[in-house]
Amino acid sequence: MSESSTRRQQVMENLIGNAIKYGRRPGEPAWIWLSGYEDEERVSLTVRDNGPGIPIQFREKVFGVFQRSSTTTEGTGIGLSIVRKIVEAHGGRIWIVGPEEAGAEFRIEILKCASNGSDTRDGKDEETDHAVLVDRR
Repeated sequence: MSESSTRRQQVMENLIGNAIKYGRRPGEPAWIWLSGYEDEERVSLTVRDNGPGIPIQFREKVFGVFQRSSTTTEGTGIGLSIVRKIVEAHGGRIWIVGPEEAGAEFRIEILKCASNGSDTRDGKDEETDHAVLVDRR
């Protein structure tokens, strides 16, 4: 597995892990929705959950080192900071969308050609199909 591939995997593991950890409202079943889109220039990914959401005033702050929007769940507060750095290193961006109280929805957009002008895929489709199964009993 290449370093780039490992970093992409780290991004998805962190976002899905956060959705599992924080994406549950008391008394409701938790769900995680993953979607992706690809065109000639970019790849877009969405990770959404049905948890309590992230208030607008914390949406940029959660990407800082040691910053968290919840004090009731364990965590170091560095995961989303690392995610943002990886995404930006691949010429992309990450942001949070949606209503404050309707779950968290993270969107990622990464250009297919890295900002340094080299195509990280070498013209080949690389790891385009992924499945994630989470059983948290």
